[in-house]
Amino acid sequence: DILRALIAANGGKMLAKDARNKMHLSRSAFSQLIATMQDHIDITPFHLRKNQKVIALKSCLAKQ
Repeated sequence: DILRALIAANGGKMLAKDARNKMHLSRSAFSQLIATMQDHIDITPFHLRKNQKVIALKSCLAKQ
């Protein structure tokens, strides 16, 4: 719930690194969190730097 609220507060998408730092989680803990939330978020490479990941909320319309 906290991660979804954090992403929503940033316009629906943000860099995974920034989200991890704001939540004060280790890389492994954040990776486990992302794995459990695959139904709620999308992970894509950042268009300017392909080694960085962008996490975005999935739209509610896609579930219907």
